[in-house]
Amino acid sequence: MFKYPPEFSQITSVFSSLFSKKVFEGAGQLLQGAILTSGNRIVFGVLRTLGLNEIL
Repeated sequence: MFKYPPEFSQITSVFSSLFSKKVFEGAGQLLQGAILTSGNRIVFGVLRTLGLNEIL
């Protein structure tokens, strides 16, 4: 399972009550990928950053 840095977990935990646990984990991964990704084709870049580009 993907481990978040402690600082990231502290910031995003504020929103945890708005989502189910499974959805919150996925949303957290996508948010972290979006933060780490730059350039064009952002959605593909986020998936590539997270190692999920094989699903396309």
